[in-house]
Amino acid sequence: MRFPFVRERGLLALVLVYLILAAAAGSMRLDGDEFGFVPDSYELIGGDYTRGYVRDGKYMEALSVLGRAYYFHWKYRPLNSPLIDASDKRLFEGEEREFGYRRPIDLAGGEEKSEDRYRTRLVVPDPERFYMNGAGKPLLPALLNIPALALVAVVTKGGPDLLKIQFGNSYHPVFLMLRASAILCGLLTLVLLYALARHEWGPEKAVKSGAFFLLFPSVLLYFPNIHHDAYMVPFLVGAVYGVIRGRYVLAGISLGLALASKNTALLMVPVLAAYILWTSRWEGATASHAACLVPIQVRLVRLLKLALVAFVTLLPFANPYSYAVEVLTPFTGRDFDRRGENVDQWTIASSLSSKAVSTGISSSGERFGTVRNEVRVLQRLVPWTVNLGFIIIAILACGAHAQERLMGIAFGFTLMIFPHSIIFGDALGYRSLMFAPFFAFLMSYWSTSRWGWGMLAAMSVMTAVLLVDPLTVRGDASPDPSQRWWSELGFTR
Repeated sequence: MRFPFVRERGLLALVLVYLILAAAAGSMRLDGDEFGFVPDSYELIGGDYTRGYVRDGKYMEALSVLGRAYYFHWKYRPLNSPLIDASDKRLFEGEEREFGYRRPIDLAGGEEKSEDRYRTRLVVPDPERFYMNGAGKPLLPALLNIPALALVAVVTKGGPDLLKIQFGNSYHPVFLMLRASAILCGLLTLVLLYALARHEWGPEKAVKSGAFFLLFPSVLLYFPNIHHDAYMVPFLVGAVYGVIRGRYVLAGISLGLALASKNTALLMVPVLAAYILWTSRWEGATASHAACLVPIQVRLVRLLKLALVAFVTLLPFANPYSYAVEVLTPFTGRDFDRRGENVDQWTIASSLSSKAVSTGISSSGERFGTVRNEVRVLQRLVPWTVNLGFIIIAILACGAHAQERLMGIAFGFTLMIFPHSIIFGDALGYRSLMFAPFFAFLMSYWSTSRWGWGMLAAMSVMTAVLLVDPLTVRGDASPDPSQRWWSELGFTR
């Protein structure tokens, strides 16, 4: 894929702004979820077992434990709170004896939460405690984090390590290094979005699309973040790029990688299917020739090609059976390890009966900190829900233009907010990242020059308020690590 326009000043300006502002948010300490994600990549390749074998020169044993660790994560990682088969619980029995692995125990009454206590145990794949690690996500984000983790390990080798920095600093360049892969995913999203808008509408709307994307409230806060959504978004845009350009293998690979980042990428499947089967039924129109009807057989072949390539791309990153079971959980429910996350809360029945998560409070009622006053005011002035605003904008933006191919896909994916919000809510957090590029397309296509630049100016003010101190936007200003972080490390369950 070539981008001959990368030398254009508009794109370069957008890239520069993104990198500067993403660095501001990316340098704050890890949130509770991210802190739990950090060991995932290390455990995926065997953790301290693999490292110990390599240190002792036992390279075949190292390869063996790496393969078993990858298989174990491939099979169970797509599931939340998975029930582990009895045979798989014994996968690392030899290593547990070889290295003297002991499972963490709960903090005793009055015992201090100390870094030393964490350092006394090995970081390894543990089937008996995997109920804490399964998170409904395939392996691609964990793999993409490995280079950044390796860089951090090298940089911190002669000084304070990541654990000490996490608990001693609110902001630090090491956090930026750790989030490098996610930040690059945001950069890739920006470039692909620009490429697609430029191809369809020209350079002016491409720049405007990029600007609306950058100023979407979640983008600069949550792309510099190792939540799996940040890794999914560029592949979603790549899938749309491939379908619109008629490159269905490229589209299938991109869609497969999106699915390998997070299973909510499935919301794009009906949108692309509808586009291929309906919106693209006429093509080949020129100034002198009318468009020709594409035979249904041809459209079905295109759809099948997209689906097969996506499945083959996903296969190395997730067990298809586990993936399917997790995807169907909101509709069917399933058995799960009761020590882990309550999977019942993600069923549609549960979501419709009670779903209330207030700012700074988790779904379990746990407080993370106090949100800055200015941000609370901004939250009162601006509706921090995406459903109504997105749909109104989409309807106004599309209208008679819904048949325009990029607008049709953007409008269709916007409608996916409804099923998405039933399960996950409608707050403008990291889960809303997947909708940001399509919001940008709608706003750019719809807005006139005067109205569009005025809207961008207003959004710039809002973004400035958010980025003055990103940590307090997250409601996490306290220097004392929250109890949830230690729960992620295995000390309180």
